[in-house]
Amino acid sequence: MFLPPSASFGLRHRHWKIIKTATASFQKAPVAITICHKDQIKELQRALTSAFNQTLIQQGKAQILLLDDHSQDGWKNEIQTFLNHPAITLIQAQCGSPSRARNLLLDIADQHKDIQWVARLDADDEFATPESVEALLQKGDKNKAFSVLGSHAQRCNNKILAEENIAKKKELCSATHVKHLIHAIRTGKQQKDIPSYNLLLRTRQNFRYPNVRSAEDHWLILRLALLYSDRFFCLQHPLYSIYSISGADTAANKQSHRWHLQRERLEYVASRLADFKQAALCPKDLDQYGFYGQHGDYHWREFYPWALSPDQHKFIETLLSQPETPFCQGTWTSVDQRYCFNASSIPAQKVTTPPRLEQLATYLIRCKSSGFCHRTIARHDFGYDASGNLINQNIAQEFEPFTAEGFLEMAVKLYAIFQLGQSDEEWFRSDRLTESSPLSDLPNFDTFFHSL
Repeated sequence: MFLPPSASFGLRHRHWKIIKTATASFQKAPVAITICHKDQIKELQRALTSAFNQTLIQQGKAQILLLDDHSQDGWKNEIQTFLNHPAITLIQAQCGSPSRARNLLLDIADQHKDIQWVARLDADDEFATPESVEALLQKGDKNKAFSVLGSHAQRCNNKILAEENIAKKKELCSATHVKHLIHAIRTGKQQKDIPSYNLLLRTRQNFRYPNVRSAEDHWLILRLALLYSDRFFCLQHPLYSIYSISGADTAANKQSHRWHLQRERLEYVASRLADFKQAALCPKDLDQYGFYGQHGDYHWREFYPWALSPDQHKFIETLLSQPETPFCQGTWTSVDQRYCFNASSIPAQKVTTPPRLEQLATYLIRCKSSGFCHRTIARHDFGYDASGNLINQNIAQEFEPFTAEGFLEMAVKLYAIFQLGQSDEEWFRSDRLTESSPLSDLPNFDTFFHSL
């Protein structure tokens, strides 16, 4: 019934490796300027020049993490002088999407004990002033922030536009204002977008970009501003960046289905958060499936209308009713096409030490016995019940009937995360990258899998 671990069913991992490291003194710098690029040689040179000119680089207080997401061969030869700068650590990977590339740099920064802040710069943009990153850092340190959002000027067809895009905390931390702002943007009544690219983010807070094709940075900013507003700050001046736009490309992008769909969804999320505030009920957080939080002794999750259909709800409700299901139990309610799950039981303890192989195996076998697989595996979703078995606290999953393929994917991700200590996003599927990664890249996985 089970397929051999030599197969991988389109799964791949990020294949990341460090090509060149910054000098020892720069590796101790508390700020990482992160840049992702793919075949953007001309623009990258401008971005790197503006990074080298930052006061924090000059003072040795910032380093540069440069990620090449599988550019064409020979690109390094064209800018070797730039790459030789002592502040640069060069990373090579195959991420397949902007979100995964940015999240890889956040993963790397989290693993680096000296890095406290990550400053984002897109390869086709540049810092507006030499003090841009230092100004955000001072704002963040002074206020003990999780994040600081800067402002930017705009370049269109090599011309700097007169109007600046200013980040304002009072506006971005109001769900009602954000709802109206996104509505105006998606209906063409306002041209300026949310200045979501100018982000300084504190490390080790588990903030990541969702893997969506459009507005992934808007999703993150909305989450930071509306659910972590007391640790979110904005800076109007000095400007953080000069953001590059193309008139033709921008117009074409706004005609795309993805562009409109994601902004419709963002508008819904902001509207729903405004409703929560009026009802004095604040979600703890949100993800691509819905909102979740705690009310008294109950943990609850409300799904977005598009995230859970009636058929999907019926399937999940049937799965969770089975005694062997390794998920928390609870009750369902439905109002205005919104399904809400109230957990009646939660794990006795969080996963603070990696589960043993037999605990992973038991979890997988319980899923199989219940007749389902789920594609989403995240370490913070798991806990232990009173018997020491793994329990998944998050019912927002890509559930599907049991298949050998789905079982193998679950096994790969659980093993990679809990046995090898890899990121939740290390193994993934991609319709952009069709070549699979061999499962021999997972040391001793074949032994574990055959033991099942």
